Amino acid sequence: MTKLHLTLITLFMLVSAQAQTITEKDLLGEWVLNKIELEDGTLIDLELQQVTNTYELIERFKDREERLQTANLQLLKDLERFRGTRLEFKSGFRYKCRVPGEKADKATYVIDYKMGKYYMATNEHDLEREISIEDGLLKSRGTESDNFLYYKKVK
Repeated sequence: MTKLHLTLITLFMLVSAQAQTITEKDLLGEWVLNKIELEDGTLIDLELQQVTNTYELIERFKDREERLQTANLQLLKDLERFRGTRLEFKSGFRYKCRVPGEKADKATYVIDYKMGKYYMATNEHDLEREISIEDGLLKSRGTESDNFLYYKKVK
């Protein structure tokens, strides 16, 4: 029984380690910005053009629902310019970020693993972002921000 138990634990650890690994190959291709999650848990779906507020926020604005709806509409309007933002990862650890209406930003990057998390860092822009891939979405967060960006792979 103990041998079976140890085998199962080892197998679980191997599967977990593989699931959490992010390599250059995992990032290759084109990704489009799909959602933004704010630090208060509000989720903005740029593709569907809708805002989902947390239960706590809805409760806080319970008597002022119209004000919350107005704030959500303004939020969608303010973030509209980021709709269609794309990240393109190419071999050789190169990437390009294209925000509609702006000049494409090109850089090289490295993938670091520290303290149980993966980070994508660039030297050109002194940029570091925590990254993970969950449910087919590239999840990215700046080290100075609690906002998450979610990208959906398109190619």
